[in-house]
Amino acid sequence: MKRRITIIFTALLALSLAACNGGAKPADITPSAAPGSSATAAATPNAVPDEDSVATLIADFSNGSPEPNQKEISWKYEGQCDIGTLATSLSAATGLDFFVDGRIEGDKAYVAWWDSSTLVRGLDDREQNEDFFFYDAVSLNWFMMDSMAATIKRNIPEVTEVYYSGENGEPVVFPNPEDMAEQGLWVLPVDLIYEGSAFFLAHAGGKGDVDGYDDWGDDDNGDGLPYWNGFDFGPNLSYAEEYELQGDPGEYLNAAEAAKPTFEVAKDFGYIPGYSDDTEYKMTLVDIEDIYGDECYVYRCDGEDGFAAGFAYAYQVGLIYMQGQGGQWVSLPKTYFRSKN
Repeated sequence: MKRRITIIFTALLALSLAACNGGAKPADITPSAAPGSSATAAATPNAVPDEDSVATLIADFSNGSPEPNQKEISWKYEGQCDIGTLATSLSAATGLDFFVDGRIEGDKAYVAWWDSSTLVRGLDDREQNEDFFFYDAVSLNWFMMDSMAATIKRNIPEVTEVYYSGENGEPVVFPNPEDMAEQGLWVLPVDLIYEGSAFFLAHAGGKGDVDGYDDWGDDDNGDGLPYWNGFDFGPNLSYAEEYELQGDPGEYLNAAEAAKPTFEVAKDFGYIPGYSDDTEYKMTLVDIEDIYGDECYVYRCDGEDGFAAGFAYAYQVGLIYMQGQGGQWVSLPKTYFRSKN
């Protein structure tokens, strides 16, 4: 079902093509990296003979900073001004592979990143565009996600919310999940609005008023109820503990906080056979265990009809494991989480 969008640039475009910017006169702006940024940029926009067929690309070098660092690039295009056209233009301007499928539904944009995109595959051994040069994968990831979202919102004004997924509807697969875990984005649920790098870094560690996690509180609520009382585990998931925790994980997710994303990722990758929204599930903390050098919360997941499975969450690095037959631990798909030798 996928189709590659071929980049086509012509010297002159017909005046009848639809405009991305409502006929706004494009500005010739040369991007430059923010002080201390791990990326550098100094791109010159392509020639613009016809302002009625020009998109304004947003190269976002904010890299998690609360102070926006966005640069505009005027870019002529051919065809409809849609997500595919904008992604193709970003690819041409930056030398990175913004390979996506996308659709607009009302005020929402849904973007599926292909496995062949640079966001998923990484830079490999390609020669980088010297005007958009990245020294680490984290800044590259933020640049691609921030730039894609900002460019969509700028050129398709009705869009106010952007959602990301992998090419088959799964959570986005990063080539460096442990690094992204430290950035507050160890997993990006497909139903969570992409608010930008600054937002996620402000909530690094999984705490804060992130939608879907905003009821998660402190370890002790002071009223004699379990510390997870009031946590939002979702409509069909509950939580319990058979293991008594000692100490505070500090900046990391506590066991109750980690239970929901562990369950969600296992579900998304098909490791809860026959999953149904109508079935009640329970995640129970049963142990703290060292798995391949990482301290992990160990859970038993129970469902109806005798279903039970073991999962573990390495809370300091954000990796998730499933217990296989014989009791051995295996990481969830190695394209998603770091595999262990």
